[in-house]
Amino acid sequence: RQQLSFEVKRAMSSAQAARLLHQATLGPKGSEITHATGVSEEEWLSEQMQLPITEHLPLVQNYPDRDEPNHINRIDAWWKASLNAPDHL
Repeated sequence: RQQLSFEVKRAMSSAQAARLLHQATLGPKGSEITHATGVSEEEWLSEQMQLPITEHLPLVQNYPDRDEPNHINRIDAWWKASLNAPDHL
């Protein structure tokens, strides 16, 4: 007799997706909530882990005031990446 086992991955509702993304990120965009709606938490986490990493150094090097780098440029580049990069985790 063969045993069959599987795991059911429950798709998130819009409210569940919004809650997860608000807890896991610095604030999702509406399009990100729409994208996460209909997939499971595990699938969303897996997608996030497979995204390319947004590196901080190229953002600082391409900053408008790169000829006179300072602490504020680095912090501003970090915030822009944190709020706008697709790899939230």
